[in-house]
Amino acid sequence: MDRLRWLADNTTILLNVSGGKDSAVASVYATKILRSLNPEARIYVIYAHTPLALEENLSYIKKLAEFLEVPLLVAKPSQGLEALVDYGLPSFKRRWCMDLWKLKPMETIASRLPPPHLNVVGLRVEESRRRMTIFSNHLSKDPWFFCRRSGYCSYYWAPILDWDEDQVWEYIEKENIPRNPLWRKEGHSSHDCVVCLVWAGWDDYIWLKTTYPNKWNELIKAYRLMNERRRRKKKILAWHYVDLDEVDKSPTLLDFMPKRIKYETETYVSEADLPGLHKI
Repeated sequence: MDRLRWLADNTTILLNVSGGKDSAVASVYATKILRSLNPEARIYVIYAHTPLALEENLSYIKKLAEFLEVPLLVAKPSQGLEALVDYGLPSFKRRWCMDLWKLKPMETIASRLPPPHLNVVGLRVEESRRRMTIFSNHLSKDPWFFCRRSGYCSYYWAPILDWDEDQVWEYIEKENIPRNPLWRKEGHSSHDCVVCLVWAGWDDYIWLKTTYPNKWNELIKAYRLMNERRRRKKKILAWHYVDLDEVDKSPTLLDFMPKRIKYETETYVSEADLPGLHKI
């Protein structure tokens, strides 16, 4: 608590939010504690609006900042989806999108605020052990401080690190935290980006094309420009060897909806329409 009191008194506090429930809960929980220690604490919500983020998500972030009664800082990258031409598609080993579209824009805004900074993050061990391993490796010397490869150094606090899923939902109910409408949308698992270009597979791209056709059109345009400009003998494909041009030619989920046949309480699709698929 002594460390938290010092941080509340002496740092610029940045609540890192993505639009997901974990970062929302961490922000509300941390704000209550830090304000109890210092009612005049300098607190901001900071959010990276990536090229694949939705305006619906930004609207929610604004609502959350109003709920917290703190200023909102929106970080936008200098390059959008056209960055695919320069860097290719992101991969597990080359997640340049995280640096270019999220970390660097946030660091640029943070650098304009008085140091030192305390970044509050919604990291949970249960949610991602891989991310926790990376995080803990950086924090081996001081569990509150580390420097990124870019040279940006800051204090970090993950206040809900050991919370489980039930505790997160219970806290949302208890504090009446605003809910992001995207939490209810089937298939929507990411908030920084509507789909993650590192992890997305065929089904994810079909879902994107069906649900957010404008975002899909932006992505397929950048994908084609990337393959045209990079002039490689072999076409660049997405994860799982997905060719986005083939996805673009494929029917969307909506194309099958009129062909559905009702049997009692079950819904079926004609085998002629979807070979090999019987019940959905």
